[in-house]
Amino acid sequence: MKNFNATSDLWTLIQWVGRVMKPSTKSINVITELCSGCRGCELLCSFVITREFSPGKGHIRLVKDDHQAISIPLVTCSGTCPKADPDGNPLCVTMCPTGALIYGNEDEIVAKRRELLEKRAVEPLFRVIAPWKYPFPVHPRQSDNREADTESPVQQSVSR
Repeated sequence: MKNFNATSDLWTLIQWVGRVMKPSTKSINVITELCSGCRGCELLCSFVITREFSPGKGHIRLVKDDHQAISIPLVTCSGTCPKADPDGNPLCVTMCPTGALIYGNEDEIVAKRRELLEKRAVEPLFRVIAPWKYPFPVHPRQSDNREADTESPVQQSVSR
C-alpha cells in the first residue's frame, strides 16, 4: 500500500489540474504603462463593429484613472473581430502605436511581459513603446558594428 503524503500528493494534483485547466484561449490584454491614451483602439473597435465612430458601441472603453491621470483601456472582447491582420491579431492590437494591446494566451502574454522588462533594462525607449512593435536596436553594441573602428568618408574628409 502506498504511503499517503498529503503535501506531495496535493502538489501533484495541483500541477495536473494546472496543466489540464490551463487557459489556452487567446485574449486581448493591456500593458497600462505603455498606453498613451490616444483612443485609437476604442474608435477602431466601434467602427469595426457598427461602421460608425462611436466609442460607446465598441468592446474597448478608455477609463480615466484619477490617481495617475491616465486613460486605461478596458477590453471586453476576446479578440474575435471579423477583421484581423495576417498574423491573426485583432485590428486594435495591430494599430496600437505603442504596443500596449497584446493578443495571446497566458504563456504568450507572460513571455511578452518578460521581454518588455528585459529590453527596458537595456534600452530606455522601451519604457514608452513595446519592443515587439518596433524591434530595432537603437544603440548597437560596438562589437556588432564592424565599421565602428573605421572612419566614414565624411569623417575622413573632415579630419584631413
